[in-house]
Amino acid sequence: MTSNRSLIVYELKREIALLSVEEKLQLRDDIDKQIRAVALGKSVSEIEAELEEMANDPDIQRELAAIELEFAGISI
Repeated sequence: MTSNRSLIVYELKREIALLSVEEKLQLRDDIDKQIRAVALGKSVSEIEAELEEMANDPDIQRELAAIELEFAGISI
């Protein structure tokens, strides 16, 4: 890593430390989405569209409802 990149990473870490926990979690989620998109060779919007399509799929909704019923009586 170049010294310029090291400085940028240092500054990012310093700024992140100032964020609230909620902001850090949101940032982590955003970074995770970007990493997944790069790994899959897709854009974040393509992945989000696929997830939305899956969430609206009646077969997946039925499966999720069945899983929810299966675990309804279990407390953690």
